[in-house]
Amino acid sequence: MFRYPVSKILWLIACTAVSHVAISGEADLGKPPQLSTQSATALITQSREAYTIFQRKDLSKALASKGVSAISELGKALGHEHWHVRHCALMTLQMLAKADGNRSAIVPLVPKIADLVVKDPAIGVRWMAADCLGTMGEQGKGGQTQLAHAAVKDKEDWVRIAAATALNSINADVPVMLTVYESMIRSTDKMSRAEGISKAGRLHEKKIDISSVIPALKDVFRKPIYDANFSGQTRAPAMELLNRLKVDTTELVPFIIKDLSTIWTIHENGYHPYQKITLSIMGKLAEHGAAAIPTLEAVVADPEKFGCKRDHPDYSKFISVSKESLSKIRAALAGKGGQK
Repeated sequence: MFRYPVSKILWLIACTAVSHVAISGEADLGKPPQLSTQSATALITQSREAYTIFQRKDLSKALASKGVSAISELGKALGHEHWHVRHCALMTLQMLAKADGNRSAIVPLVPKIADLVVKDPAIGVRWMAADCLGTMGEQGKGGQTQLAHAAVKDKEDWVRIAAATALNSINADVPVMLTVYESMIRSTDKMSRAEGISKAGRLHEKKIDISSVIPALKDVFRKPIYDANFSGQTRAPAMELLNRLKVDTTELVPFIIKDLSTIWTIHENGYHPYQKITLSIMGKLAEHGAAAIPTLEAVVADPEKFGCKRDHPDYSKFISVSKESLSKIRAALAGKGGQK
């Protein structure tokens, strides 16, 4: 799933506040010509002054309505000096690429689009270039090297995620995807880590061998990223994926227990949601979680020893989640003929 950072969403919304006459609207001196009646060249020229994403979208729709006949002009626009023009051209190509019949006409532009993914100074252009290649499906595979680089190296999280998503969409070579997703899982950036885990899971769903990322998935617990809420998108799915891969996770129990026991002494506020996820993860250990039983019993007996005061709203939740995890571990052990 593509996750847009809140800061970037707010940035897009802020674009609409620019004081500028909308290209597709009416000016004080009368109505401009209908966009659909203008030439591709005229529309591309106007995109230079399209200050909001909505204005560029209107222009892109008009350009896309011209079909593949506009591709030559769009190819030239990809090299324009102003990012508005490059962005508008990419939006148009992405719209055209949604129709299978148009993709072969766009293929000659794939090298240019791929270069924009890694070289363009504008964040929005790099993001749209990656998204455009992804929309091309397998016909965008010529850009897999640039997408792989951007997925790991781009400084902006939403570009990294768009590139990672595109790799899956173009059906990139499996070794390329595994290398990228492993690197993302090992990242210290929470969004990259979450996306790497998610994308590796997608490959597993396709019956692709992802055993090479198992050490990285284990490191999610050995080297966790503290975040009060986001670990529900990193640690929890990592454990679920390890379970689907039938990995023995016994060796991770000490790290998870230590994390639960010490996180509240390190961070003054906001640790309770993180700890609740940890308590839930212990239940996902199933038959491999026997060593976690004493810790879970201790939480049930006295959550205050784990930083949750009796008057805190999460006090009862600590107890109920711990009991639920205890039940899951004991049931799994009973099913295996082990300790109850």
